[in-house]
Amino acid sequence: MSSRFCLFVLEAVAGQHAEWVEQASLLPARMSPRPSRRQVLVDYSDVTSITERGSMPLLLETFFYALDMVLIIYFIYKRRIDRRTTPRLPLFMLCVTLAMFTLFTLYWAIDVYLLWAAVYRYLPRQATEREDTYLDGIWISWSAPYFIQQIALFSMIVLGDVISLWRAYVILSRPRWLFLLSITIGILESGLYILFLMEYLAEELPHFARGFYEFSENSNSPSIMAAGLLTGCAQLFATSLIIWKAWLYWRDVREFSRQYQVRHGIAMLAVVIESGAVYLALLFWYGSVVIFASEQSLALALVYYYATPLIAMYPPLVVVLVATRRSVLERSIEMKTAVSSNVRFATNATDTQGGVRYSRHSLRHSRGDRGDGHRPEGLRLLEVSFGPGIELDNMQPVSSADESTPGGSYSDDKSRSIAKPRRALLSSSFVHSP
Repeated sequence: MSSRFCLFVLEAVAGQHAEWVEQASLLPARMSPRPSRRQVLVDYSDVTSITERGSMPLLLETFFYALDMVLIIYFIYKRRIDRRTTPRLPLFMLCVTLAMFTLFTLYWAIDVYLLWAAVYRYLPRQATEREDTYLDGIWISWSAPYFIQQIALFSMIVLGDVISLWRAYVILSRPRWLFLLSITIGILESGLYILFLMEYLAEELPHFARGFYEFSENSNSPSIMAAGLLTGCAQLFATSLIIWKAWLYWRDVREFSRQYQVRHGIAMLAVVIESGAVYLALLFWYGSVVIFASEQSLALALVYYYATPLIAMYPPLVVVLVATRRSVLERSIEMKTAVSSNVRFATNATDTQGGVRYSRHSLRHSRGDRGDGHRPEGLRLLEVSFGPGIELDNMQPVSSADESTPGGSYSDDKSRSIAKPRRALLSSSFVHSP
């Protein structure tokens, strides 16, 4: 009895063993050996590095991207709602703002893709050999997305310089020399960044021209240093011009904040943002970390996730402030220009020699000048010129009785020359003068 029971147990164990052997033979050959303790520790270290240097910083970058999206949506909404009462933003600056948001979207999407590529190796049956590129403490197998990301980053830096220089150009009343200088800086800066990207391609592509590859080994660092130095100088120049203008009109800024019940601290913050001082400090911090930090440091790995979004968001923020008429510095300069004794006016193009034809805007403006307190809601002072300008020096007042009659005649020649409707020329940022 006992011998039969033992024989039954042995047959059962043998059958189970044969079944296990059959199942094991169906497993892939690469999964049959168990990973060593050292390999497990290496994988754990890599996954921890991905979490510290990829996953958590990407959450911060996603937060900045969401803020930028809300800012752009608000900008487009306000531009559409106030298109009849607010000065139109030039198509050039509108395209630059939307281009920076598009580039930021591309940059963020590539960061998401690179994180997925780093984690993909540790999924079951997806193990790969270490024949890939080392980036930010993470091993990745695709260097092409990183190259496209660098193109997006350099493009955003150049467009940010364009916005800063254009802002200085407008606040300084559009001098021609600054316009030409801005174009020159933009071309030189773009050329240096393109040269650096070509040198990067020469190092990555195996069949690239040998002569250019040798040239890139010697000029890679100087080209990126020259491009960064030119970017810093351009931002420093634009910021200095805007701060100098703000210093000249600082008393008017305080008067503007008092008159329109804007807190002094908020007015100062708006001027600092508008001047680009914060953006300049951000660029210097970004360049210092990239140049002086070690390749495996956490500071270098994180700077791309928080500095790049701020670089992408800051210049469009200035454009939105100006386009929605929230520029404290510019409106203070406009107020100073409006109350000056040398304010320029222009005659209406519809004037005739025997009389004056008034438009609806002219009638509204004349009623406001007479002091009856009537001003249509939402009316904005724009930079508009309808003819040759004259100066308000030694002008003789016109009686209210004659002013109310559009076709009234005058015996005095000087009175006849100033009895026609005038329109002030006020400086408005990002609004072209006809």
